[in-house]
Amino acid sequence: MAKCQTEARTVGYAVPCPTRLPSDLYGSFLKPAGKWRRWVAWSGTSSRDHLAITAAPRPLTDASKLVNGPAWTPGERVQRIALVTLGRRRGEEIFVPPKTNDGSMFMHHIVIVWTKGSHTYGVGFHNFGNRKRIEALDAVVMRSIKLVGPD
Repeated sequence: MAKCQTEARTVGYAVPCPTRLPSDLYGSFLKPAGKWRRWVAWSGTSSRDHLAITAAPRPLTDASKLVNGPAWTPGERVQRIALVTLGRRRGEEIFVPPKTNDGSMFMHHIVIVWTKGSHTYGVGFHNFGNRKRIEALDAVVMRSIKLVGPD
């Protein structure tokens, strides 16, 4: 939580902080610069999984812009899977195909995207072919996300 609060102070808004992760998953905040200023990027890995978390400094209506960030270019698209409600959060579940998202840290991920206030957030695990397992992991982490502010 302390690292999340430090990151929130850096960007000036609430960041998504997972409070429940698979036991062998470890990760850290990346330090975006340049066009990525005020974006949040967190990446974590385990022997089996890769989790990526991001936050945009403004609300976005196109999930492909969230998973590609300021590097987004026309033609980058995601595949919508479903609308989901997890706890009190309502979001969109998407798949990030590598063919149209080359270079995104979310390539091959199933991601849950939601907007709260003035920011859009995304959380998702890499899909290694077992979609049900990945959707279950996403749901567990999403339910555990706390938005931690800069105060």
